[in-house]
Amino acid sequence: MGLKATPHTAFGLASITKPFTTTTIMTLVAEGKLSLDEAANKYLTECKLVDTARNAEAVTVRLLGAHASGLPGIYQSYEANEARLVPSPTCL
Repeated sequence: MGLKATPHTAFGLASITKPFTTTTIMTLVAEGKLSLDEAANKYLTECKLVDTARNAEAVTVRLLGAHASGLPGIYQSYEANEARLVPSPTCL
């Protein structure tokens, strides 16, 4: 196609990271370092979820893991919020 990637180019990884993410999350739960029913923003420092279609503070780790948070996916909000989504070294 001849299209060049830019800092704004989104890449779909599909489900390749799910086993690693799930194993890490459940290990932290077993160690008492994470609760599935706490607000996800409790654990996010500089890169918190922001309100879009849903109150971001009501989104739990469990809802994120189940893809039931009500927050839009990257491709749904990317165009409208492109300036805010520029990758940063701390929020990758």
